[in-house]
Amino acid sequence: MIQQLLFCPVLFSFLYQFSFVNKINFNYFTLRSTCDHCHQNIKLYDMIPIFSFIMLKGTSRCCKKKLSYCYVLGEILAILPAFYFYFIPPFNHFENPTFLLIYLFLLVFALFDITTYTIPLHMLAVLLFTSIYITHLNIFPFIIVTIILHTLFLINRKSIGYGDILLLSLLSLILPFNLFKLTFLLTFLLGGVFALFTLFVTRNLKYKLPFIPFIFIAYNIAFFIYQYTGGYFI
Repeated sequence: MIQQLLFCPVLFSFLYQFSFVNKINFNYFTLRSTCDHCHQNIKLYDMIPIFSFIMLKGTSRCCKKKLSYCYVLGEILAILPAFYFYFIPPFNHFENPTFLLIYLFLLVFALFDITTYTIPLHMLAVLLFTSIYITHLNIFPFIIVTIILHTLFLINRKSIGYGDILLLSLLSLILPFNLFKLTFLLTFLLGGVFALFTLFVTRNLKYKLPFIPFIFIAYNIAFFIYQYTGGYFI
């Protein structure tokens, strides 16, 4: 549990800032972390997850500008898998590395989507290549789901972004199919209810909602159901 508490927030911070990188090369991995605003190198003691944000009162030490709250929110949420591993019985139907991989990437995608209403395509590629090495791929469900989702996207492109289609297709490849089905259903249920509530409050038909946060929430709910039912809920 201690390892996850230390490792997950650090890994999230790396993945989140990596999602904003436009030009990727091998030199990137040798560079120091820099301020989002003035791009000065950040001291090591200012990169401690959660605590540095609190000690600096949400501002950068170098230029005193406010830091994005997505960092501290993501770092706090990133420690939750440590409690999953500790309190939930052994993962008989879903291995810890696979759960952790998908959890952290969905968390990064969700916060990125809230900020930009887009999804970093290079991070989808990273998730795909990483998944190939640590999890079982479900080729047949992936083909069927991808065809259906792309057909729906071509019919009505305004309802959902293409990045969301790609992410859902990728999840159908790396998640057990029963878990993907429940995640998919819960995503649209949660998103639909929240969209109706937002429409009722704002009366604005053009109000944009980020979609991936609902995938992230649905995945966590579906995961608990999947674990406690042995994967046979559908």
